[in-house]
Amino acid sequence: MHKNILLFSVLLLLAGCGTKPITVKVKPQPTYKPITPTKKFQTPLGQKIQTSQEIIDLTPTEAVDDTLNRSNSKSYVTTLKTKKFSFSDAGFMKNEDGIIDLQILALGKPLLKLKISDDVCVDHFCRTKQEFNANYLSADYPYDLINNVLTSQPIFDGENMKKTSNGFMQRIKSPLYDIKYKISPGSIYFKDLQNKIIIKLRELH
Repeated sequence: MHKNILLFSVLLLLAGCGTKPITVKVKPQPTYKPITPTKKFQTPLGQKIQTSQEIIDLTPTEAVDDTLNRSNSKSYVTTLKTKKFSFSDAGFMKNEDGIIDLQILALGKPLLKLKISDDVCVDHFCRTKQEFNANYLSADYPYDLINNVLTSQPIFDGENMKKTSNGFMQRIKSPLYDIKYKISPGSIYFKDLQNKIIIKLRELH
């Protein structure tokens, strides 16, 4: 009996040794990196970027003074010499509803913007007409002189006015001023010899 048990044990042992162990391979899981936001795309001004739908123009819009866009404004060779400034170049002027807009340009760029209504504005800085005369022309001028000159009207209530074949002229002298003023079609000429003030406009056709 003991021999049978021993034989049986040996057979079991041999049977166990012949069995190969089962190995299970586990596939490693992939590692995912977190997605970080990308930097914003920046394009310098003046360039164009292409999208799937349209071209976006990033060039800044240049502001164009509305005086130049008005179809009924007139162009002049303009000379203005006052106590504060002196310009002689191309100019554009419009007179509408009692408001005078005058702009002087050089190489297409504004040098001076003059707007006259109840007040006088020089480059958007406004004064009363009396203050404008005192600061830029002469405090002894009538308050409406700049209006009358730019609209080709008589000055000083028509003092010493003489009609010409195509307009009129005035010569007004006093201890405070010495004025020559002449109006003809498309031309305005005002000069104060004593105060060294000049306002001249010659229309361009």
